[in-house]
Amino acid sequence: MTDNMPQETPADLIRKASNGKSVKVPPTTITPEMAKSYLSLGCEEWIDPDDIDEDWIATIEQEMRDGKFPGAIITLSENYKICDDDHRHILMAIARCGVPVGNMILFNIPELRPQLES
Repeated sequence: MTDNMPQETPADLIRKASNGKSVKVPPTTITPEMAKSYLSLGCEEWIDPDDIDEDWIATIEQEMRDGKFPGAIITLSENYKICDDDHRHILMAIARCGVPVGNMILFNIPELRPQLES
């Protein structure tokens, strides 16, 4: 990535996906079963399947068990694949800890591929 290349924020992506119209995303409780289902759909090809941070997952799991996890926005592509490695880790933590967690899920998000140098 180049430093002078503007990065899109989640808000930019939501505006792009909604064609500039107002979008309301209701919170969703993700159960461990739902998390496992999303994980079974896989990730977009730019996410390294072997890059798993077990320490971070354990930290998130503990926050969830303690009721201190603030929630997150989980993005899924048009193919219902996980678009962000952090989101995969959060879903893994939900699946492992066995506690339903409130999050927001954005489905059918258009091209979210990280901007790569050409």
